Amino acid sequence: MVASALLDLNWTGQTRCIATALLRTEHFAAVIDPGPGSTLGTLREQLALHHLCVADLNAILLTHIHLDHAGATGALVREIPRFKCMSTRAGRRT
Repeated sequence: MVASALLDLNWTGQTRCIATALLRTEHFAAVIDPGPGSTLGTLREQLALHHLCVADLNAILLTHIHLDHAGATGALVREIPRFKCMSTRAGRRT
């Protein structure tokens, strides 16, 4: 069974502005669009509410490469180099 949740990143103190999607099965967890680097602390807090930490993630899925969607990706990959980062070909061209 796949479970999903929206993680509000509370960007610049604004709720419902930027969110990350969490996809989870029994043996897999991924985020879609981890958001800007400035929201990494909030991402960690939101993952903890789901009993996860960054190290529990298996992959980062990107819809496209803009800072508001993918800005935190570099920091996450530096922290956990085994992450699989995936994007569509069209997403890499935006």
